[in-house]
Amino acid sequence: HHIVVLRENSKAQLFIDGTQIGDALAISNSLIKVDSLGAILGQEQDSVNGDFKQNQSWAGEIDNMRIYNRSLSKNEIQIINDKEGRVK
Repeated sequence: HHIVVLRENSKAQLFIDGTQIGDALAISNSLIKVDSLGAILGQEQDSVNGDFKQNQSWAGEIDNMRIYNRSLSKNEIQIINDKEGRVK
């Protein structure tokens, strides 16, 4: 599946396989901060500087991860989805 989270100011939208799921959600408008040592994908921390629990690890594969410094348009999301050969 092709999953996109589009964050613009204080709104976030979820797209799965090029289709928007639900309405935009209200979120914090603050900048996303990444630790200087990098980001960890596939696990979540229970609290800032907290532990990672083994049973909360992603069980699968993550491929073609992209992070943009701008919001993508719905058209750009659809183009990326189509290029990746995802089926609706």
